[in-house]
Amino acid sequence: MSYWFAWVVSNVLPFITATVFFGGLAYRVVRWRRIPRASVSLVVLPGSRSVGQTLREIVTEVVTFRRVFKGSKVLWVVSWLFHLSIFVFVLGHLRLFIDFTWLWKLLRLTAEQVDLFGFAGGGASGTVFMLGLMALLVRRLRMPVRSLSVPGDYFLLLLLLGIAISGNYMRFLMHIELEPYRAFFSNLFHLRLGVPVENMIFVLHFLLVQVFLIYFPFSKLVHVIGGVLTLKWTLR
Repeated sequence: MSYWFAWVVSNVLPFITATVFFGGLAYRVVRWRRIPRASVSLVVLPGSRSVGQTLREIVTEVVTFRRVFKGSKVLWVVSWLFHLSIFVFVLGHLRLFIDFTWLWKLLRLTAEQVDLFGFAGGGASGTVFMLGLMALLVRRLRMPVRSLSVPGDYFLLLLLLGIAISGNYMRFLMHIELEPYRAFFSNLFHLRLGVPVENMIFVLHFLLVQVFLIYFPFSKLVHVIGGVLTLKWTLR
């Protein structure tokens, strides 16, 4: 039973996940584009912005969370570290698909040093991510935030916590060889069915990630894309 469960999660569900994720994002973007904007244009000097200025504004906001910084310094620190941890472990997961051999040679790093750097960086970012989620869950359970919360808020936090805990379990408590995982994802991206990885913790982790991706276009977290598009369409 566990083999067939792993096979479905590894070979069938990813195609459903990709369809719902990209289809859901396309649906949301089309809906945003169709929302009527004010017919009156309120332009504040120095006037309309060029494409370069708009792009610079978007990048500045995404990287620095400038608006959050103006509102609350404490929230800015927590938000920046939290999002930085996401960036670091997403970047680290790219080693499952691409090994940046040219970069390691340029930095004169041995394979052992790269693995050590990956373990330290991934472990630190995964820990920060998990602790940040726990802090958000505690905040969500306290008043007055609790009175404003809906079941979807708790579901999303618990789902992300499951991803963080299972990922940290594999990193800190299991010995992982990258090659079987690289072979698995290579087959997946070339649309080839293959034997699932013999690691039920990974299968659980992969399942939770896919549930998150399916839910993402319909959750509050879609603000990651919506916020950028809003800046693009309004900063002119």
